[in-house]
Amino acid sequence: MIEAFQLTVVAMVVVFLALVGIMFMMELTHILISRTVKTTKAEVQTTSASSSTASVGQTVDFGKDELARVAALTALSQASEDHSDRHFVIDSIIKK
Repeated sequence: MIEAFQLTVVAMVVVFLALVGIMFMMELTHILISRTVKTTKAEVQTTSASSSTASVGQTVDFGKDELARVAALTALSQASEDHSDRHFVIDSIIKK
């Protein structure tokens, strides 16, 4: 009876340690991925801020105009679909 109890406790400790190890690996992966995503978002924001004039002559503020930001990000994602290693810049946005 004592041996069964010891086996149960040891098995529970092993499972607990394995789950804690998996949790730390997931947190480490999250930290590494979030650094990459922050860098990418910063590049997109500087690109968007530097080329925020439309060819019609209207100034587009990406901070306030949500539709313009969505249009720009959609265009960037579509353009970089096949070429993920290239850097794209928005030259103009034409409102129709």
